[in-house]
Amino acid sequence: MTDGVPDRAFPPELEGRTRPPDGSTPPTPEFFAGVVEGSLDAVIAVDQDGRIRYANPATEAMFGYSLAELVGQRVEILLPAHFRRIHAQHVSRFAEESDSSRRMTARPEIQGRRKDGSTFPAAASITKASGPDGPLMTATVRDLTGDHALQDAQRSAQDRLLRSIERSGDCVSIHDEQSCYIYLNAAGESLLGRGVDEVQGQHATSFVELHRDQIAGDLGADETRTFHTHVVRPDGTRIPVEIRAVSLGDGTVLATTRDVSSWVEAERAVRQSEERLVRAQTIAHVGTLERDLRTEESSWSEETYRILGLEILPGPRRREEFMDLVHPDDRQAVLKSRVDALAARRPRYTDAFRIVRSDGSTRYIDRVAEIDFDETGEPFRVINTIQDITERALAEQAIRASEARLARA
Repeated sequence: MTDGVPDRAFPPELEGRTRPPDGSTPPTPEFFAGVVEGSLDAVIAVDQDGRIRYANPATEAMFGYSLAELVGQRVEILLPAHFRRIHAQHVSRFAEESDSSRRMTARPEIQGRRKDGSTFPAAASITKASGPDGPLMTATVRDLTGDHALQDAQRSAQDRLLRSIERSGDCVSIHDEQSCYIYLNAAGESLLGRGVDEVQGQHATSFVELHRDQIAGDLGADETRTFHTHVVRPDGTRIPVEIRAVSLGDGTVLATTRDVSSWVEAERAVRQSEERLVRAQTIAHVGTLERDLRTEESSWSEETYRILGLEILPGPRRREEFMDLVHPDDRQAVLKSRVDALAARRPRYTDAFRIVRSDGSTRYIDRVAEIDFDETGEPFRVINTIQDITERALAEQAIRASEARLARA
C-alpha cells in the first residue's frame, strides 16, 4: 500500500493459470498483469466472501470509484440494490461449483451501478482459481451502453423506414427466393385489391402477369431489374404497372410496383394528338421545320418532306438541304427575311417563296417563322410553318392573266 492506496498487484492465485500445459516457459506475471491493466473491460478479482481484492483501471473509469474505494468492499457495491441479494447467492454458489468459468454469452445481461447512482447495461463473464485462502473469482465486465445506443439507432432507422414504406403511394413488397410474398404495404393492398392475409405466401404470378422466375430468377446481389406488365385485380381489371425489383442479397427481393395508368393514357393521348396533327397537316398541306440555331440541325414533319418532294428519312436535317430547294430567284429574299428578323429581335416573321423539287416541278410556299430567345436575348430556336399554296397561287395567276386579256380586248 502506498500513501493509503492499495498496490494494484496481480493476485498470485491466478498466476498458475498462465502456465502452458506443455511445460514451456509461461508468460511472466508482469506480462499478464499488463494485459489486464490495459484492458478496456473492467476486470475485478473477488474472494470467496465476495470482497474485492483487485480492480483494473477500466473498472475505476467504468464505475467512477477509485481503487482505494473498491478494495475490501463487497462486489455488490457495483450493482443496483435490487440485484445485490441474488448476485451474492450466485457468487456463493459459483464458488462451490466445479465449473471454472462462465462466459458472457452464457449469462443474461446485467445492470452495473456507478458511484453516482446511475446504472448501465453490462455483460459479464467470471472465472475461478484456487488459492491458499480459498477460491478467487475474476469477473470481466463490459459496458453495453454503446451497443444499446447502436441497437436503438438501428431500430429507430428501421421503424422510420417501415413507416416511410407504409406511407408510400407505391406498392412495396418483399418476396422470398420462390417469388412468394413475405410483406406487402397498404398501397400494395389497394393496388392488388386484396388484403395482406390473402397475399402472404402466394406466388407473385397469382396477381401479376409475370413468368414464374421473373421477379427473383437469377437476379444478382444488389442488381435491379425493371419491367412493365399488368396487375390483375379480383374483378379481372388489368392495371398497367412498372415493377422495379432489387435483390437484398439474402435471397429475398424488394419490389416497388407503380400504377402507370396515367402514363399510358398520356402516351396514348400524345400519339393520338400526333396522328391528328399529321392528318391535319396532310389535308392542309402544312408542314413544320424546327431548327436549333446553336447546332443548325432541323427536324422536319412528314408533311414537310411531302411538300418538298423528298423521301422521309430519320435523323436531323441541315438548313442547307432546305435552302438548296428554294428557287434561285427567291433565295436572296428568303435569307434577307431571316437576317432582318434576327437583327431586329422580332419573334415572328412571314414570307412567301418558291421551291424547285428534284423532279423539276415548282411549288409555291407561304411561311410563318417563330423565333425563341433565351433569358439573355439570344435566339436559340426557329419554328417554321410552311404551307403549299401552289394551287391557290396558280389560280390567282390564271385570274390575273384572264383579267389582263379582258383589259386588252
